[in-house]
Amino acid sequence: MIGGVDRHLPMPSQRLPEALDAAARAILRRWRRAVLQSGDGTVFATLADVPLSVAAELFIYRDRVSLDDWEVHGATSENVTTMIHLLVNGDGLTLVVGDPDEPVAAGVLRELERLRFGGELPRRAA
Repeated sequence: MIGGVDRHLPMPSQRLPEALDAAARAILRRWRRAVLQSGDGTVFATLADVPLSVAAELFIYRDRVSLDDWEVHGATSENVTTMIHLLVNGDGLTLVVGDPDEPVAAGVLRELERLRFGGELPRRAA
């Protein structure tokens, strides 16, 4: 079980791939050694390798050690803030964080709220 706190950001479905990209980039700016994993368990070396146009779920771990810890132990009090879970559904993007007040999670949530209400989400480089 993952647990955590869900933060849902409603938005039109056509904006969801770019919202997922923006969320992942916001996390990667804070966790430079992050590891990405799809909902089916595929691990990606870089965000460019993730098929965001069809991705419905993405786990971003602080680093490889964090991924390994989650795979062995699941959520624990020691690792709960080392992974952010992103879920795309028909009406928005949901972020699941261990603690929304933890600095990385709080910063990502603030950034996405600004992007959502500011209109334009950053576009993925071609």
